[in-house]
Amino acid sequence: PWDLTIELAKHAVKLERVSANCRLTEEEELQLLCTKNVVTSEKSEAYDPKVHDPYSMALVSNRKSSLTAIQAAQASGGKAGEAITATCVLPPRKETRAWPYYMDNTALGEQYAQ
Repeated sequence: PWDLTIELAKHAVKLERVSANCRLTEEEELQLLCTKNVVTSEKSEAYDPKVHDPYSMALVSNRKSSLTAIQAAQASGGKAGEAITATCVLPPRKETRAWPYYMDNTALGEQYAQ
């Protein structure tokens, strides 16, 4: 009944508000993120355009990438405070009317540019 991708995306957004007793460990969360039921792109076999939006897929993909990078740094004996690099996916921006560049020449009924 629940879509794991959407639930994990919601979890990633609310992570700072989850109490320590209820929080998944990084290993548990990564285990869930690596299942075939989690959609990280339109190429995933479980992808359904009616359910999965680009924003949720980007959240899940980025969380998976960051946890994988953290786990790899810990396994290689990285020092505390050392920078960790992870890939990041950005959802596509919606097309807009480019409002900063739009000039309304009809103020007070005047036509300034013809």
